Parts: sequence; structure tokens; C-alpha cells
Amino acid sequence: MLALNPTLEQRLNATAQSLGIPVQALLDEAVLSYLQDLQDAQTAEEVCRQLESGEETTTPWPEVEKRLGLAS
Repeated sequence: MLALNPTLEQRLNATAQSLGIPVQALLDEAVLSYLQDLQDAQTAEEVCRQLESGEETTTPWPEVEKRLGLAS
């Protein structure tokens, strides 16, 4: 289990109570959201690295429209 500092634990309990949900449900959602954000940041950093190194390129929007038959 997690060991939280007393201030954070009080805040967690108060938030769960105000939302009317169990503390565990709030913790689960918070940790899941944090992990997803970390994964998104790692993916973004990797794509930026690939763009900077030339491993990956971008396509200008007019070209995307043309390829999809959306160009006017």
C-alpha cells in the first residue's frame, strides 16, 4: 500500500468525501491518470527526438487534404 504524508492523506480523504466516492477509487483514478500522462509525455518526447533526428517527418496540411481528396 501507499504511504502518504499526513497533509496529503487529509486532502485525499476530504476530496473523496466531497465527491462521495471511496478513497481507493479516487486513488486508482489519480494514479491511472498520472501514468497515462507520463506515457503521453514519453511518446511526445520520442516523436520530437525522431523529428529532430530526421527519422520521422511531417506532412503539410494541404498535402494531407490532397491525399484524402479533401483539397478544394
